[in-house]
Amino acid sequence: MKAFIIKPTKDFMGALLGGTFFDNFLLEEATIKTFNTFQINGRIIPEFYDDYEFGYEFSFWKDIRPTAFSLIKGKNLPVSCHFVLHLNPDEMNSLIEANNIAEYKEQISGFVLNIKFQNSEIQIITSIAFNTFVMNKAIDEVWDKYAEELLKVFSPEQQ
Repeated sequence: MKAFIIKPTKDFMGALLGGTFFDNFLLEEATIKTFNTFQINGRIIPEFYDDYEFGYEFSFWKDIRPTAFSLIKGKNLPVSCHFVLHLNPDEMNSLIEANNIAEYKEQISGFVLNIKFQNSEIQIITSIAFNTFVMNKAIDEVWDKYAEELLKVFSPEQQ
């Protein structure tokens, strides 16, 4: 697990809410505090669809992003925002295979970015959702390194 502080916040929030940088991630949940608190559960409800064939538990961020943006846009900054994004399973599997940790594939349910905006600061914390307890820290190192490379474009300050 690693923590990153992103400065400046404007570029990152623009990429998160107005760009496509995170569009291949899946949204587990979002909490947006503006004049009210809005909570979005990213779990797909298959019964809503006539023929459900998505194959993922969560919605793609690109599908939820316009709704989140509409809740945030305006002249006032949000009081706070919290987004829990998962690397999509195809990319997760590629990362696992490329880093020789395939024996742990069944124990990993997600590589996660916890993104928090509060007091004009963005903090991102990496984590891994495991199906069972895993002692091997090599998995954490692989995800942390990947996240660090991904976020370099925003010049994060690692904590």
